Amino acid sequence: MDYITRVVPPEWRGKVAATAHAPIPPVRGPFERSLQRLAVVVRTQHNAWIHLTATAGVVGLGGWLDVSRTDWCWLIVAMTLVWGAEAANTALERLADAAIPDHNPLVGDAKDAAAGAVLVAAIGAAVIGLLTLGSPLWVRLSSL
Repeated sequence: MDYITRVVPPEWRGKVAATAHAPIPPVRGPFERSLQRLAVVVRTQHNAWIHLTATAGVVGLGGWLDVSRTDWCWLIVAMTLVWGAEAANTALERLADAAIPDHNPLVGDAKDAAAGAVLVAAIGAAVIGLLTLGSPLWVRLSSL
């Protein structure tokens, strides 16, 4: 007895078999929408501009200092966590504002907690940046 016969109910079998051979949908549409939503984050959130400036600075400084591949991995993880937290914070704020437009202390607490998550990610990223870029920057500036 094969897996589909054992696991899938009889009324679903034709649908499962049909979807198993369905063409893979194009990625372009969802990918473009995701990038457009990230652009909304940058356009509407003041802190996103700070993150964008910090990201550009870290990438430029990392390139100038010729940091190792391992250091780049740490920097990319840190930047990704900050951007992910900022995007999730923006999504939560916009969803909360759409769902409950009137002032609600619980919604305010949720928004503050999400903003706190961004702050924690940003502080962690700053520490990673300092640990990763601090020593090479000190060496480079000392040799000037």
